[in-house]
Amino acid sequence: MVSFFSHNGAVGAIHTTGDADSCNRLGQAGAAGSAVRAERRVAGGALSGLNPGRNSADNRLSMTHVFQDEAFQALPSDSYLAAHALAGIFVSVHQHGKIAARNKNTAYVEAYEMFHQFCGDSSVVLKALPVEFVPDRNVNVQRIVTFFDKVWAELEPEVLARKVKTETAQARKAAHKRYLAITGKGFVYDLSESDLAQIQKLITHLHHQFQDSEEIEDAHRARLLERIESLSAEFQRKMTSFEGVWGYFMEASYAFAKIGEPAKDIRKTIREIVTIISIASSCAYGLPSSTQPPLHLTDLHEGEGI
Repeated sequence: MVSFFSHNGAVGAIHTTGDADSCNRLGQAGAAGSAVRAERRVAGGALSGLNPGRNSADNRLSMTHVFQDEAFQALPSDSYLAAHALAGIFVSVHQHGKIAARNKNTAYVEAYEMFHQFCGDSSVVLKALPVEFVPDRNVNVQRIVTFFDKVWAELEPEVLARKVKTETAQARKAAHKRYLAITGKGFVYDLSESDLAQIQKLITHLHHQFQDSEEIEDAHRARLLERIESLSAEFQRKMTSFEGVWGYFMEASYAFAKIGEPAKDIRKTIREIVTIISIASSCAYGLPSSTQPPLHLTDLHEGEGI
């Protein structure tokens, strides 16, 4: 005889005679009980999934990093605007509770260190004091949150001032162009339709060369590509200044000097653009078209130039 307890606590018994049929019946009863218990566990799990609890909340909080990889690839070229954007990302992630509580210390410390390194690399000076970490997760998290709140508030006026400055400069430049277009008066560099078409063709080719070059570091490549898009929009039939064009090529020349020989094709493309605007500049000043600018890019970097 084998004794057993039912689910309600009642005692029962199965008499065995040692034959195979009795043993089979006993095994079937045990298997049935296991199946019922398994079904209950599955049902219980399904029902718990319907109720918002800690586990379901943690599943929704799947982010483990405050700054995703693409965040740094899409930053503005102005370092202070970029720092402000990163601080804004942190504030948004924290306010919306995107990081699970169990991951906050690790994720927030990582975000702080990456932001701190970015500011150092980009010469962004902050008044907010650095975070002093302690062996307490909650304290660390709160100190980092406070730090980013202060940084956001500190950078907001600076960012607004820089945006207004850029907006004002663009408005003044647009005003000069519009006045020139209306009156036809004032100093102007005149590019022919064929010149303009050739320049745009060369800029497109230059863009592809920058993208395909393996020697240019990613950080420099991103800045050069961003600037060249602005450069493309800057060229018009009549221009009051080539300042932005010269500035771009002067800055780019340092990247090419570092690359060396592999940049020779890029240098060739830029020389073709420089030749066109040099002729336009010479004509505007009443000089022979073959006149070189007093400080021309081919004089830079030990005679190699661009």
